[in-house]
Amino acid sequence: MKLVEVQDYDLLLRFEFLRQEAFNIKNLKPEESFYYNRIKNKQSIAYALFYNDDLIGGIVLSCGAIRNALIIECIFIKNSYQRQGLGTKLLEYIVKNKKKELEKYFNSTFTRCYAEPSKGKDDFYRKSGYKESSIGYMRKKI
Repeated sequence: MKLVEVQDYDLLLRFEFLRQEAFNIKNLKPEESFYYNRIKNKQSIAYALFYNDDLIGGIVLSCGAIRNALIIECIFIKNSYQRQGLGTKLLEYIVKNKKKELEKYFNSTFTRCYAEPSKGKDDFYRKSGYKESSIGYMRKKI
């Protein structure tokens, strides 16, 4: 497995197409995507997960309006690689190993991580120690 920051246009397009496939989004041009534009404009940072040369997943992160909060905007794994623990490993790896890099990128100090789970995905975050918050997000101290 290899994790790569999404920085160039070609990888950003591949990343966005896979994200749309993972969330079953149809007929949306990448340029019309909220995430595509946030990554392109450096409001969010994205990491692509590769297995050999196959792009199999990714995560999009930002610095929240909530003080000292790292926000997981979305996380996804290619359908054929799901249910193998890869999403959980990606989530845990980012929080443990990329925290300093993310703090530098966003010029912030993170003490908490928040995620707004997709419908029915609360258990995914609970497995990694996230708890429900009063603002509708799952949160964890980091």
